[in-house]
Amino acid sequence: MYEQCRTEVQEVINKEVETICITTDNWTSARNDSFMVVTGHFINKNFDLESIVLDCEVISGPSNSENTASQLKSITDSWGISAKINLAVSDNAAYIKKAISQELGWKHFGCAAHTINLIVQEATEKSVPIKSVIERVKLVVAYFKRSTKATQKLDEFQKQNGATQPKRLLQEVPTRWNSKFYMLERIVEIQDAVKSSIAILSVTSLPNLMPEDWLLCNEICKALKCFEEASNYLSIKRVLNDILSSDSSGYHYLPITYDFVRALLDLTHSRFENIENNNTIGVATFLDPRFKLQPFTSSKQATLRENIIKLVAQEINREGPCENIEVSKSSLDPTSIFYDWDARGLYRNQLCHQLHEQ
Repeated sequence: MYEQCRTEVQEVINKEVETICITTDNWTSARNDSFMVVTGHFINKNFDLESIVLDCEVISGPSNSENTASQLKSITDSWGISAKINLAVSDNAAYIKKAISQELGWKHFGCAAHTINLIVQEATEKSVPIKSVIERVKLVVAYFKRSTKATQKLDEFQKQNGATQPKRLLQEVPTRWNSKFYMLERIVEIQDAVKSSIAILSVTSLPNLMPEDWLLCNEICKALKCFEEASNYLSIKRVLNDILSSDSSGYHYLPITYDFVRALLDLTHSRFENIENNNTIGVATFLDPRFKLQPFTSSKQATLRENIIKLVAQEINREGPCENIEVSKSSLDPTSIFYDWDARGLYRNQLCHQLHEQ
């Protein structure tokens, strides 16, 4: 079955893949065996994004750049795609970055989700009060995880509060992105049932979470929510700046929360400050109808526009005359985020025909 599946996938790759991107990661099993996973991503003939796991193999030898590069090259060679790789995405470990960019000469992108996770972890480590309350929450969660009686009480109190499907507490897993947020969000959500369960069971071995601790947990959740949603439309900096200003709702956060948010903002800026200068990411973002120019500073927008015009002109010259599409500014919504780009449709057609008349 594996050989048949591989043959079918290989046929698709041979026929449809002109360029391909790969993502790769290493992980360790419960038996302490290390594995390398490589996934290929490409656009098929129907313009659909395809993602295929190319291999998951045991890592033999040390975890260094030379050995990692050798195994990556072996996998991509076996599929015949080594010369077609546009870029490779991995975590930010130095040895794998070196393997991809220096040993193999491929364009490397650090995983944004991994970077976001590092920002949250580092900001947490910098705040002693927040680190302390999180450790105490983890002890409470661990108690409910190992005690059947406590879990039953937790379910009972949730049902008494009207829940038809009681929820369980979630434990943080450092290597699992956003797990800190999910742990805090869940315990805040069912905090009344947690407090009642601990009280009725007369548990004295657990740390006592004071009202200010519950308030802090709630505010941490608000700060971390935007990181969890970072893959969507939400802007991390906008949300965090709203918390710092407290203007929109009039709510004033605890001083500890303000310090935590400032640390998150500083780390976000330092880790992503040069992302606008990456031409590949810039063009991809600009061409995404959800974003276009929104994420860019005004100074970068002008440069990006020029780069896009050059790319469009190159495609026009390569593909030949294009269809004349009439664009009427009166039919466009001036409040739309797409107005600035769509209104240039007429200019694009004029540019197209000018280039072919030359």
